[in-house]
Amino acid sequence: MDFNSVDQYLKKLRYTDLYDALDQPGKEAAIFEATEVLKDHYRESLLTDRIVAVQTLYMLEGEDEDFRKYRRQGVTAMRAKDFDVTFEGREGQTSEYNPISPEVKQIIHCRMPELGRLI
Repeated sequence: MDFNSVDQYLKKLRYTDLYDALDQPGKEAAIFEATEVLKDHYRESLLTDRIVAVQTLYMLEGEDEDFRKYRRQGVTAMRAKDFDVTFEGREGQTSEYNPISPEVKQIIHCRMPELGRLI
């Protein structure tokens, strides 16, 4: 897995306008950042082109909508004229900021073997 293979994977996907709008250094930086974030949470051996591509798009979308910036800074709720946003987790609890795409979590969870139990 390297920049070229992830870039080629992204070129095959639809809805990549934010990524496509970046210049070459911007694309390289986006993929590098996504890879580094993933390596902070998972073993590098679990990462694939698909996982890095999905994480890259997730991060670009979050930055484009500004929500990621607010979550990263610890904002749990905000209000603007006729607009309220609350970042909640399950059962109305304020959720912790987690930079990993829910889709990536699902992909990795499906790839990890179940642990057995000895009686």
